[in-house]
Amino acid sequence: MVFIVAGSHTLRDHAPSADRTSSYDSEVAIESARLFADTDQPFSQALQVVTETPPHLVLVSQSVQPPPHSRIAVPPLPGDVDLLVRRTSYVHRGSVLSRHVSFVFESALAPRIMIALREANMDLSDVAAMGGVRKLDFSFGRAGTQDEVDEAILEGFGGDGFVSEFVWRRYVGMVGGTSAFVILEALPADLSAVIGRG
Repeated sequence: MVFIVAGSHTLRDHAPSADRTSSYDSEVAIESARLFADTDQPFSQALQVVTETPPHLVLVSQSVQPPPHSRIAVPPLPGDVDLLVRRTSYVHRGSVLSRHVSFVFESALAPRIMIALREANMDLSDVAAMGGVRKLDFSFGRAGTQDEVDEAILEGFGGDGFVSEFVWRRYVGMVGGTSAFVILEALPADLSAVIGRG
């Protein structure tokens, strides 16, 4: 089954991976869409399928921010507490392949995980692949479909050369019965062209 995305859509919980692909209205974007359709394995592992060598995780920034928070994160995260906001990218041979904005409700995660995150030794998508973390409320789209997403992806990263035409994925990480984090990820619509420049 193929999801055609005119603007964006939401997949409340993930079905078997063989049934998840998306065209994002573009044959060019199909490779990025296929990567995002794989919601089971960590993003870095899915990306390595096309880069062939491990991409390098770059921590662009992280800070604890008080309310009010972006509507990307609230709800499901609580709106009346401080959240850790992280911006990261994956880089391959000098080219920025992705941008990630994560909103973390720190009290919901174990102290050892928070230490690893703060020291940039772990990507939040790796946390999401750990036992006890459930990924749900997946939504997908492309640049220009939601102002809040465009602002989050295009601002705060500096001049790293990331493209303005991108596709995105957002999901929630649940620990127990608590929403622990929200991850927003973006890939170039023409991922092959960016990898080819590397």
